[in-house]
Amino acid sequence: MALLRDGHANIVGVDEVGRGAWAGPVVAGAVAVPPAIYSDPHSLRDADDSKRVAPARRYALNREILAVASAAVGWADANLIDAVGATEATHVAMRGAVAALASKARGGAVEGAGWHARRTAGAAVTGSILLVDGYPLAGLPSPQRAIVRGDRQCLAIACASLVAKVARDSYMGAMAYPFPTYGFDRHVGYGTHDHFRALIRHGLTPLHRRRFQPMQHLDGCGETRQPALPPPPNRHAISRGQLDFLASWGVQ
Repeated sequence: MALLRDGHANIVGVDEVGRGAWAGPVVAGAVAVPPAIYSDPHSLRDADDSKRVAPARRYALNREILAVASAAVGWADANLIDAVGATEATHVAMRGAVAALASKARGGAVEGAGWHARRTAGAAVTGSILLVDGYPLAGLPSPQRAIVRGDRQCLAIACASLVAKVARDSYMGAMAYPFPTYGFDRHVGYGTHDHFRALIRHGLTPLHRRRFQPMQHLDGCGETRQPALPPPPNRHAISRGQLDFLASWGVQ
């Protein structure tokens, strides 16, 4: 509330998920929380670091957030992560999410080499202050404050964490259909014993980060040859949350 009293029109939280995964994108969320939410003790009161929220509750909170706030996601894919490293790719995703939030006048899409960002609900960030989880982020158009573990302390950052987590998990769940032997719907690209066994047996997919351990030592393993781009998933075989996410990205 002090930030609003200082004259900022909105508080925009920015956070990322997926930085440490073996496969899939880093996804960042940017959420502009309306000032009225901060005076309502019942609104979004369960919002927290997405890792501390049960999956079913994450999806419910995501719907609540999108009903009352403006939200956007940006991502950096595996190719970009391999090219520039996880830290810079995370910054690209965060900048993409903020740019997407402010892109309503441009139709809601922001694209560039190796990354993609798309608006899920538009709002300009002019006059806002950005609260960024972790450390300061260069190249943002608005004033910012970095807050270590901000997703556990700040409502706007917690909302950004939840939006990013639901978007990424839905995407990785959908990728279980073009790549059914990897278990992406279970581990969403993170390192597990099952994921490692699938890599040994089937090799790498285009979703895998080849500069990460253990992928550096597994290139060429397995006999599976994967398509360069996954085909659209079977819409009749995936969850309502995945359908909502894919629809928001233009997948029909």
